[in-house]
Amino acid sequence: MSLKLLKPITLADKQLFQKFLQQSNYPISEYTFPNLYIWRNYYNFQWIVYNETLLLFQKTPNDGLIAFPPLASSMKVAYQTLMRYFNDNDLAPEIHRIPECALQILRELDLGGTIMEDRDNWDYIHEKIQLATLSGKKYQNIRKKLNKFEHRNNWKYEAISSENVEEIFDMQNEWCDFRSCSENASLNQENQGIIELLNNWNDFELMGGVIRIDGVIAAFTIGECLPKDWMVIHVEKGDVNFDGIYQAINYNFIKNIPNTILWVNREQDLGHESLREAKMRYHPDHFSKKYTYWK
Repeated sequence: MSLKLLKPITLADKQLFQKFLQQSNYPISEYTFPNLYIWRNYYNFQWIVYNETLLLFQKTPNDGLIAFPPLASSMKVAYQTLMRYFNDNDLAPEIHRIPECALQILRELDLGGTIMEDRDNWDYIHEKIQLATLSGKKYQNIRKKLNKFEHRNNWKYEAISSENVEEIFDMQNEWCDFRSCSENASLNQENQGIIELLNNWNDFELMGGVIRIDGVIAAFTIGECLPKDWMVIHVEKGDVNFDGIYQAINYNFIKNIPNTILWVNREQDLGHESLREAKMRYHPDHFSKKYTYWK
């Protein structure tokens, strides 16, 4: 059975994954290699190239398989191949994080089953110019917080480099100690993922920035420039003892990303009410909607 050929994601798979990711060009935050790599253990990702299509699965504790969107040059062929794989292996089909652009394909295939919105995983999409200027009445409260931060603190912005990575580790450790990451599976995996990104900084095409207050790093963020004209923000951490720190790191980082970037994906809120409220205060231009299918 082809199930035996499934394998976990490793750093050596980067080039192959990037080829398929660029072919498919899904507008969702999950589908960048750094993101898949750092969450590979949490989701127990397994993959296979099957009939020239890269199939990605989450392996469940009972050895079931939940598919993520298939990757191939033709979206229709990709989903046909995925459904054939489910059928060949006598598996009930279930697909998570389906982008809106794939819904018509699923309907054309006339698969039956159920499709449901996955609001908790919708990505927040912003025009870069809006985040880089914060102009207009709708950003008034954010500007006020940012101005207070700038006037109350002796601060400085700088890019992430090999010279400040060790200090970022120190700040991340303090952030995790404060929030008891070791007692929360998701926060613990995110912490391990951040450490992996920083330890392998030169292996990923990433950008990042930090805010120093009185010379000490109090916030950092990590983003990734993607094909065409958009960026996804993977990480944003700040010391909440400094009011306005998140507004400061977001604003200063966006101001310093390449001019070719027109759109910024600030990822999902995962259904956390406070996070949803914070993200909505930035008034996204639109959402990259995702759905779940099962039969």
